[in-house]
Amino acid sequence: MTYFGHFLTCVIRSAIKLIQGGIFDMQKAYFETLPKNYFGGFYEKVTSALIKGENVCVSVIPGFGEKTVFNFLNYNFLEDELFNRIFIYDPELESVTLTDFAKQIDANNSVDNNLLIVRFFERIENKPEVLEKLDSIRRKNPKKLVYLVISNQEAILYPQTHQALSTVFFSSLIHFGISDTFDIKKMIDSLVDYYGWRIDPKLFKDIEKLSGEIPRIIKYLVKESYESRIPLSDKNRLISIPQISFQLNFLTKILLTHDPRQINLLGLTDDKNKLKSELLKYYLKNFRSEMIAKLYPNLGDTECRILSFFSANQGEIVSLDKLANLMKMSDEDFSLLQKSRYILDSCKGS
Repeated sequence: MTYFGHFLTCVIRSAIKLIQGGIFDMQKAYFETLPKNYFGGFYEKVTSALIKGENVCVSVIPGFGEKTVFNFLNYNFLEDELFNRIFIYDPELESVTLTDFAKQIDANNSVDNNLLIVRFFERIENKPEVLEKLDSIRRKNPKKLVYLVISNQEAILYPQTHQALSTVFFSSLIHFGISDTFDIKKMIDSLVDYYGWRIDPKLFKDIEKLSGEIPRIIKYLVKESYESRIPLSDKNRLISIPQISFQLNFLTKILLTHDPRQINLLGLTDDKNKLKSELLKYYLKNFRSEMIAKLYPNLGDTECRILSFFSANQGEIVSLDKLANLMKMSDEDFSLLQKSRYILDSCKGS
């Protein structure tokens, strides 16, 4: 071998060692950089149930890290070699039903200790009937297959829809909430380390208040504070950031269509039923339905808002108390008499 050939071989071997040693960590996905205790005791809670053969349902509000949760769990399951095989069912991608998918796993695998992860379970129709069939498939040999289902907020708000017809399907229903899964400083530090979005630690408290600890909002407040230098005091510009606007609009629809107890259950309000996120408060105060604004362009702001609330609850009775609760959440103080007058004025104007 020539000197150059020997030199080239050494360079290649050194490069391989560097890669195997994790020098190029930027090639890792974000979820691969997170320690197992990043979400507190969440990973341990999920795994301890699954390895005992107990089915688990994890409820995650969209925008609260549902993709990260799935990738984080799947990655660490593989790293820890907890299961013989892991199967993933996504109703948007699979051409067969969830029941047929589970049947295929049961028929084609003779070895025990398999895991089936079901994503976006909220998109499955007739959930109790489907869970009843999944339970029947598993009943023949409980050791062969265990289920981990990831759903949206419906699993917490309507738990009866996430159980089988004749049995309790999930031994554990875990709400991946706000304050009980991670702390905001840990999340911001992880974003800074991974993406390089350097921000002043003095801004952490402002980000916490603005976001209400909602992960998607935290991420893009940090990103835009670093890249666009948008002042955190400029709420109009902050709610115009596309990803933040999308999240606020989604959460506002939840606020308009659910009662205060359910909203508190999701962790969006504090013990006084006030919204935790200052941005969500601001967005709700200024919420206008595009349809109502176009139909009634001459309405005042308050009248337009109240009709927007009605529009979001078409076909249902909307009480003045519900309107009062919504305004209370965003720190507005209107008497019922005032709201009644606004509603009557709006109706007359229509």
